[in-house]
Amino acid sequence: MRGRPSVWVPTEIILMGRRKLWVLIAALGCFLLAAGAASAQSSQSNLTVTYPAGFAVSTPVSQISQPALPTVQTIIPLRPRPLAGRGALAPSVQDQALQTAPGGALELEDEGGQPRFPGVGASQYAPPDTNMAVGPNHILQTVNSRYAIYTKSGALVKGPFSLSSLWAALGSNNGCATNNGGDVVAQYDKFADRFVVTQLGG
Repeated sequence: MRGRPSVWVPTEIILMGRRKLWVLIAALGCFLLAAGAASAQSSQSNLTVTYPAGFAVSTPVSQISQPALPTVQTIIPLRPRPLAGRGALAPSVQDQALQTAPGGALELEDEGGQPRFPGVGASQYAPPDTNMAVGPNHILQTVNSRYAIYTKSGALVKGPFSLSSLWAALGSNNGCATNNGGDVVAQYDKFADRFVVTQLGG
């Protein structure tokens, strides 16, 4: 029976090889730790942390009875658009989606027979910032600084109310409770059966 020839390796050589391996692993570990610390320090210098303005439980919308519009209208100054005109088309290119005339009035029902209904107005904003979330029974619509709740058939349930009424529990020192910052995002959370609304801090 033939087998591999046996090779005798002195124990000192094996131990010396293992020591070198552990020294190499330790050196590599130190290098990686130093590189990670250096990169963490450089990235932390540009890090900005923003904390929530406050926490509170809002009044149930069914109990809100605030007037639709504030008594004093504020004028928000125009801000320059830094990239205006960058997306202009070449003179030879025609924009196929450009609307050149106003569209006709909407029918009271769509093609499938479902009712259409007017929503919250634009509150004198141009252009309006509209957002909508649909739950199992209700529709929450926000437009700029106002919101309203409708049934799915179009009946007004509550509102329109000033957006700041949702944040009144945060107190008079909170910008969301005193200003209508707008830029609303509304979503329906189907797992918790609730609407979630966010806005810019005032």
